[in-house]
Formats: sequence, structure tokens, C-alpha cells
Amino acid sequence: MTFGDIIYLLAISLELLLLPLLAIYIISITISWLYGAPYVVTRKDELNELVEKAKKYLTKNAQFIELGCGDGRITRMVVRDYGMKGVGYDINPLLIFVARLLTRFQRLPQALFFKKNILEVDLSQTDVIYLYLLPPIILTMKNKLLNTVKGGALIISHAFKIPYLEKYLTDQVDGVKFKTYYYKRH
Repeated sequence: MTFGDIIYLLAISLELLLLPLLAIYIISITISWLYGAPYVVTRKDELNELVEKAKKYLTKNAQFIELGCGDGRITRMVVRDYGMKGVGYDINPLLIFVARLLTRFQRLPQALFFKKNILEVDLSQTDVIYLYLLPPIILTMKNKLLNTVKGGALIISHAFKIPYLEKYLTDQVDGVKFKTYYYKRH
């Protein structure tokens, strides 16, 4: 066997390994799109700024929930930096796997991630809710956000206003690409 044959076999083996992984990735991204919450990464500098604005609500005894958590970067950040319990939910099993893997590497047992439709998540005991969702999903969540979120809870919406919570709008951050909106329930 020549050196060229070995390189050719390695290339074929690598393709056989990468093609199924690429297919799994494409299927998982398609699932996210179909449910109306595509995976879009929030830049670290924007994360720092939007979390800084909410820090008075991010206490050790507070419960943080991220709806459409993707890889869980915000949940991991608040758990790591504020010592609170954080839970992320996403419909995409691949992203939940990545979130759990990164959480394990960072040794953050208070950060939990679940594959679940965000419309089925109980928000009644949550102190801080973060979402980065498209307007159609935000509208679908109207009843849940208006009627099940407890008084005093902070709802943070990155990129899109929540029109039915307009009277609760307390602050906003002008990010690089998107604004972030803060709603304080009474």
C-alpha cells in the first residue's frame, strides 16, 4: 500500500464519519426552524451587557429559565457568575446534547437542560425568564406569559419586543445587532 492509498483511505473514512454527523446537524437545525425558533448565537459582549442590566434579579435563590436555549450559553453564564439555578429548554436534541456537554466540562451542576417544547414549560415559579424567539412564537406564548408568570418576575426578550407586555417594559439595551427588552411583572 502506497502513501497515496493510505491518504485516500483516510479521506474516505473521514467522509463516512462526517456525512452522518452533517446529516444529523442539518436535521436538528431543520427541527428548530420548523418549530419557529432557529438557533442563532448571541455574541459574548452582548451577553455580558444584557446580563449586567438584569444582575439585581440574578440572585443565588432565584430561578432562571431560558426558553429556546440553544447551546445554553446564557444559562451557563448566569449559573457560573451568580450561583443561581438555571434551566434551559429547547426542542433541538443536538443543541441540548451540546449544552449538557459544555455544562459538564464547566462543572455547573446547577445548570440543567431539557429537550422540551417551550410551550409546555411551567413558568409559574420562575424569577427570571430569558427568550430569544421569533415574533410568531412570542405571540403563541401570550397566554402563558400573561397568566402563568408570577408577580415580580423579570422577562428578558432579546431582539424582539413582546407587544402584549408593553405596559411592563422597564428597560432596554441597544445591542450591536438587536435590542434587548426587560419586562417586570407586577
